[in-house]
Amino acid sequence: MNVTDIVQIKIPDRKLSKIKKGSASPITGSIDDVALEIPARILKEYSPEARIFPNIEDQQEVAVLNKILQTPPLATEIEGAWRTVLYKELDRGRDRDRFIEDESKGDYPVYQGKNIHQFCYESTYVDDLEPISLWSVDEDNEELSAKRRVREKNFRARDDAISLKKAIYNEFADDPEFRHLPASSQKRFVNRLLTEEFDRPELSLEDIRLHSSEYRLVLREVARATDERTLIAAVIPPGGVVVHTLYTVRPFEANPTKDDLSELPMHSAYNRVFSDKGLFVALGLINSIPFDFLMRTKVDSHASKYKFEESQAPRLTDGDDWFHYIADRAAKLNCYGVLLSMMPHYNRLMMSSVKLVMTG
Repeated sequence: MNVTDIVQIKIPDRKLSKIKKGSASPITGSIDDVALEIPARILKEYSPEARIFPNIEDQQEVAVLNKILQTPPLATEIEGAWRTVLYKELDRGRDRDRFIEDESKGDYPVYQGKNIHQFCYESTYVDDLEPISLWSVDEDNEELSAKRRVREKNFRARDDAISLKKAIYNEFADDPEFRHLPASSQKRFVNRLLTEEFDRPELSLEDIRLHSSEYRLVLREVARATDERTLIAAVIPPGGVVVHTLYTVRPFEANPTKDDLSELPMHSAYNRVFSDKGLFVALGLINSIPFDFLMRTKVDSHASKYKFEESQAPRLTDGDDWFHYIADRAAKLNCYGVLLSMMPHYNRLMMSSVKLVMTG
């Protein structure tokens, strides 16, 4: 099938019923009366991995998709641009031994889907948003700490963007300088590389940089196509962890260099995915009406990882039109309370907004 071909797709039954109403003979109608014309290019680029069909009902929506799909999927690597790759940090059930309900005994919050609304991460400013009800303790209590559980999971991860061990192996196992080291085992190679070549201890849990140490973009896993808005995202401040009813967008990825290998802990081996403004550009675009429309054509009640990551939005970076416009306005909506006090880059901007509102 050539990408310039036009494909006729039968429209959903709920739309068909509207056409049939009042029709004298709906059965004998032409397919042109009950079908949409969709360029094959749209079907190819709409869902390149999962190959799902868009849930659309009229020809105008085809035109909107045609415009949206002119940009690359959010998870595609583009040099110099941010990307959004999702993961689930903790599970509400399997990791329940790391959560407590008594805030006075907790050291940091555990965010759930019900604690997040668009541009909001606490209930102070949003009606019907559930307050934080789960908490956990610092890592000095290893048996009860949610952060310790996250650190252990990331240490064992298979994804080289999360797994520091795998990232080191992939980067240096084929380096001629270290060809004398055994490369048949990732663990053995990495530990000998660090201890023999860089005079430091073996790779350990302390080398893992927790994603909770950075500002993070999160979005609700529950995403109903019938709600007022389908996709709901916010930026949360550093410190808290997240359960499976919220997806987390990676704030940084493991990308070790030789200079990093002697560091203890090796936190410098992680590169930020977003600049401060880039983070809020991503937030603004994900919470936008066009992106919400796109996700409505894909989901019924849940936003799956693959449906989100293969969806498209402009990957704006500093210097692009609308970059600062979107970043600053998304930050004004999301930066309040604790997040405002912790993000000095936006502090002056937010204070100017507050002064403007107070003075009219």
